[in-house]
Amino acid sequence: MEKILSNSIDFEGPFPEQRRRLRLGVVGGGRIAQTQAMAARMTGRWDVVAGALSSVPMRSKERANLWHIDEARPS
Repeated sequence: MEKILSNSIDFEGPFPEQRRRLRLGVVGGGRIAQTQAMAARMTGRWDVVAGALSSVPMRSKERANLWHIDEARPS
């Protein structure tokens, strides 16, 4: 199994280095979820790759396009 963190965790020190970016799925397509997804991307540690963005399929696809999520990944 691949380790995600390259070194041990020191709770008094800086955020540990990661070997790779983590993939994130978002539940909800409202303003708060959009803000949190944007903040996760801005850290450089996460890729938003999927989302349950709406119960209406067409609206979910529209939001996926706005959020730059692969068209096959929204639900």
